[in-house]
Amino acid sequence: KTYCKAGGETFTDPAKHTEVFVKEFLEFAAQSIQAELSDGKGSKTETPAAELDANIGDKRPAVSSDDPPAKLPRLSEPDSQKKKVTMKRAVADKIRELNETGRFTLQIRPGVVAAKLADVGEAQALGVLESLELQEQETVGDPNAFINDAAEALLAAAED
Repeated sequence: KTYCKAGGETFTDPAKHTEVFVKEFLEFAAQSIQAELSDGKGSKTETPAAELDANIGDKRPAVSSDDPPAKLPRLSEPDSQKKKVTMKRAVADKIRELNETGRFTLQIRPGVVAAKLADVGEAQALGVLESLELQEQETVGDPNAFINDAAEALLAAAED
């Protein structure tokens, strides 16, 4: 910002400046860095503009198979393979209501509990949320874990 203002410019976006202005700024920055590195003793070394021009457009060398990949593989499923879960309005309203009370130290996150609540059905999901509401704040801890555990218990009981 200071360099741009000192040069009489009102904007600081490099894309809006000319190539010459940007090169001059880079040379100024390089000189400032060199001065800092030499503890301000005045032994500045300048990078000639021709050397900067020579490097423009150069690509980095090809990566060998021994080098680690630049990007890590995705560990989760792509969005197209994720199961879309819908939540009944009554269940979403009850979650919103519980969050608005501020009784719990953590908010109930619909994305975390939706799948389990959808698996047990609307009536039982509302029952799980009502049982959460009746619990003492200190005994619940994480309401998301409480909801998922209760829903899993209902599913396990249904299988037996």
